[in-house]
Amino acid sequence: VTAIVPANWEETILPQHLAEWLGSGVSEEITRLNVRSLSGDDALDAVIGQAISKLGAHSQQYDTKEVARLKLKYAHVANGGWWCQGLDPCNDWAVLDWGQFKPDVPRENPEKPEKWIKYETPLKTTASAIVLRHPHADYWPKVIADPAIPLIICEGAKKAGFLMSLGFPSIGLPGITMGIRKGDAAERTLIPALQAFCQPNRPWVICFDEDTDPNTRNK
Repeated sequence: VTAIVPANWEETILPQHLAEWLGSGVSEEITRLNVRSLSGDDALDAVIGQAISKLGAHSQQYDTKEVARLKLKYAHVANGGWWCQGLDPCNDWAVLDWGQFKPDVPRENPEKPEKWIKYETPLKTTASAIVLRHPHADYWPKVIADPAIPLIICEGAKKAGFLMSLGFPSIGLPGITMGIRKGDAAERTLIPALQAFCQPNRPWVICFDEDTDPNTRNK
């Protein structure tokens, strides 16, 4: 069976980021397959690169006022952090441009003073599910081909990695409400990444964190 292994296996993740994932119960193999340490321009590009490209060609060549504003707002990501991208089950398992970045130095939440935004996702992009790489390239195609295999939906990349390390096929969402496209209740649909796993009679397990906040529970 073909294994997916980065060419620079030993150089893609810093020790502190590796330790964080291992401390969350994720296997080293799954961690190294999915997590990269980024800093400087690489980190900025992961978080705001797509937003800048949508401003037009001039914004990619010059620091326009809007580009300068974005770089100032997200300057903290240049200090470094880890970055995790998922696979796209709707595009022959290509690596998504979208992902989760956890900065080493988070920014304060302007809507909730004294709260910190722990994770950043690419600005001005459509969120997706986090389908992590597995050591065996045929892992996810086999899951799709066999609807008797239960699928666990959880929140966040690390939780998905932990469950996969235990042998359970798991997909992470960036938030508990992010598995659907919003709109009128009658028009809401699953995001494409989840629709790809919707074979008849497949068992789904929802495994979100327990939260005592009534507002969160009602979502």
